[in-house]
This record gives sequence, structure tokens and C-alpha cells, in this order.
Amino acid sequence: MKQMMSLIALMLLCLSFLACPPIDEAVTYSVSYNANGATGGSIPDAQIKEDGIVLTLSMNTGNLVRAGYSFAGWNTAGNGSGSDYAPGSVYSKNADLLLYAKWAVQLSYTVSYNSNGSTGGSLPPVQTKIQGQALILASNSGNLVRAGFSFAGWNTSAEGDGTAYAEGGAYE
Repeated sequence: MKQMMSLIALMLLCLSFLACPPIDEAVTYSVSYNANGATGGSIPDAQIKEDGIVLTLSMNTGNLVRAGYSFAGWNTAGNGSGSDYAPGSVYSKNADLLLYAKWAVQLSYTVSYNSNGSTGGSLPPVQTKIQGQALILASNSGNLVRAGFSFAGWNTSAEGDGTAYAEGGAYE
């Protein structure tokens, strides 16, 4: 009987240890990404952050894009009012994290051409310049002409004393 009690006690002891998680089991947290209105591309795969270990956050690996906006990093709030995280920065907190793509409005400008008294030919079409991106200016493809003058490029002033731009040149 005493042996039977010892055997039962041993079985209960073993069962209680089998039900406990191993002491060395790592605690992990999820870091996931939200496209937040993207019109193209794909979000990075979710990442697993281990307790006490720094995690490098994803870049914009899926080339997320949104019409009229440029990708400006990650934020903890969909409206951009939370904490910012740069792509490739580190995350050290021991907590789950959901990051939203942060979008910055892309400013654009109209570039139009003036014939400045030409006597023939046609103007190039209007172009749109996106802030932060170089625009290649039009050439004189419409063969603008003016009696007594030769075409010398584009200028921000009709008198030619403004900023000069070569046809086909870059407008930063």
C-alpha cells in the first residue's frame, strides 16, 4: 500500500511538471504592418520580437505606394498622430506592435510654357512637377519661331533676365 501511494505521488508529480511550460521557453511579441490606404504594393510580413532582444523593423520591402502621397515611414496610429518609426529602425519594447504606413502629401506644381511673342510653331503641353522629383523640361518640339530671334531655351521672365532653363534640362 505504501508503494502504491508513492507511485501515485510520483505520477502526480510527473503530471504536474508536464503541464508546466519549460522554464527556458522564450516570450515573444508580434510586430505587424498595415498598408493604411496604399493603392499598390504589399505590406511587409509580420515579425516576431523576442523578449529582451532588439528587433530591426522592416523597410518598405513591398514597395507600398499611394496615389498623391509618398511613403514617410511607419506610425503607431493610422492618422499619423502616434509614434513614428523609421524603416530599418530598432524596436526594443517588450510588447506587441501594429505599425501603419505613414503617408506624406506629395505636392505638385504646374509647369506651363509661354510662346513669348512667337510668330509660328506650337507650345509644348503643360507638365506636372512633383516636389522632390526632378522634371525633364520640354524641348522645342513644336518648333516655336520668332522673326529676328533664335530659340535659346526657357526662362522664368519674358525679358530673359529670370532663371534660364535649357530645353530638355532638369527642373529640380
